[in-house]
Amino acid sequence: MAAGERPIKRVVVIGGGLAGLAAAAALAGRGFRVVLLERKSIPGGRASSYEAQDTGETVDNCQHILMRCCVNLVRFYQAAGVADRIRWTDRFHFLEPNGRLSVLRGSRLPAPFHLLPSFFRVKFLSAADRWAVAAGLARMLRSAGPKPDVAMIDWLRGARQTRGAVERFWRPVLVSALNEEPERCSARYAFQIFRQGFLAHPRAFEMGVPRVPLGELYTPCVEALRRQGAEVRFRATVRGLSVEQGAVTAVETDGSSCRSLVDAHR
Repeated sequence: MAAGERPIKRVVVIGGGLAGLAAAAALAGRGFRVVLLERKSIPGGRASSYEAQDTGETVDNCQHILMRCCVNLVRFYQAAGVADRIRWTDRFHFLEPNGRLSVLRGSRLPAPFHLLPSFFRVKFLSAADRWAVAAGLARMLRSAGPKPDVAMIDWLRGARQTRGAVERFWRPVLVSALNEEPERCSARYAFQIFRQGFLAHPRAFEMGVPRVPLGELYTPCVEALRRQGAEVRFRATVRGLSVEQGAVTAVETDGSSCRSLVDAHR
């Protein structure tokens, strides 16, 4: 190392889920020596795939989608070279038990009015449900935002949403976008989905669905990390952290200690 040059900092990222992969990629891109520790043998966390023992079929843990408004995730996929593995659609299909289909799509109207023409034609919501949802979305636009500890279901009740609006619109969208029920979902995060995904831009609501199993989506992300110089360790269970003077200085794994040099940030 030449005189006057600063040593390259070594950073440990715990967890190889989407958040861990994205954090590791961002740090490696900024010149850090990254070590990514994942206790499983595969990346992706909750967004991973496994092989069914009885059939050998590849099964996703659950279906994960993204929206055009998820610009950071889209950029992450582009940097990892897997953006072409996402199929985009500009229509939301709501299928009722009796087989009746309603389609929510954009129009030429500017945001936030671009969805209104198709929204007021959908049949899976009653007229009262549609007006309740429209009033709720308008209230979101006017609001400064809820407190972090407010559950979305409580906000919906306060906004006088009908039962049909909750069960047929708010709940399906939130479970699909956040993988969580309104009873357990923070209203602040739900606001972000509807404000940015449905109201901010005419194409922000478009939905992306992986064309491939999730394992084929995130394994190339690991390969991209390694090309950046990062070290990725699977089956590395973290047992504890070493803390000195209020800063984490090492990560204890099974049988080893990984010096993180986080103390350089003091």
